[in-house]
Amino acid sequence: MPALRLDAALVHMNRADERGNAQFLGPDPYFDDLMCAAAAEAYVSCERIVPTAVVILPFSGSLRGGMRGSINQALDRLPACSCRYYFALQMAFIAFWKRFPTMTDPQDRREQIVAMSAELFARKGIRSTTVREIADAVGILSGSLYHYFDSKDEIVREILLGFLGSLRSRYAAVLDADLDPAQALRAVVQTSLQLATEQPDATALYQNELQYLRESPRFKEIQSTAADVQRVWLEIIERGVATGVFRADIDPRLFHRLVRDAVWLSGRGRRGDGGYDTGQLAEAISAIFLDGYATRA
Repeated sequence: MPALRLDAALVHMNRADERGNAQFLGPDPYFDDLMCAAAAEAYVSCERIVPTAVVILPFSGSLRGGMRGSINQALDRLPACSCRYYFALQMAFIAFWKRFPTMTDPQDRREQIVAMSAELFARKGIRSTTVREIADAVGILSGSLYHYFDSKDEIVREILLGFLGSLRSRYAAVLDADLDPAQALRAVVQTSLQLATEQPDATALYQNELQYLRESPRFKEIQSTAADVQRVWLEIIERGVATGVFRADIDPRLFHRLVRDAVWLSGRGRRGDGGYDTGQLAEAISAIFLDGYATRA
């Protein structure tokens, strides 16, 4: 009995390019490629539109910029194609890839995993984010992710140690500047907001998941680094109280909590498009806490 000739195939894939080349990141139980090959026309919907090189070569995220650009330029010269040609093209590019084994860079892949995980953790939470979702976002198989990290918690640890380590080193530079307490507090506020703008996902992850971080012994190093960061705030505030710059009738720890929460809540999710710059926000927060909000007679 001859095979049926379909008028159209409708398929939904994980990602696709603007030409109609599409990719399913897990096992495909529906034989979408065969459906497309059997149909006169193929129509694709997808969850994410990506550059052609990412679809044709799933691990092209590891390519260095020049090689990735060359592949994209070559693909741009190809005629538009439907998803029925995807598999043949992928095999051709895999053969091409094997000729250039030095193009892979494990460190680039680790950084890609960390960046995508931070975005997912910030948006969905650590518990609600699965290893498969992370692998799908990066474009690798779930099992391949364990080649780079031994667990989801290890990724969390890498994200937050990088974030808190950067914060601690920037705070150290403020202390080394030998500023008076009020100037130092303003500098710490601005430094915190600047980092929140640079690393919004890590900032949200740290603020949202404090309880999760306290529950596991794997995060003791994170807790220790966070304590170092907190000590910088307290050192500046206590020095201000001792020199008479700050009021002595408010507990330094309480004042620290109030300022800290104002800073991190204001900085959460900032990506440089809030309508005001980091310096303006830092000055407003510092002025409220150091000078008060009520007008003076």
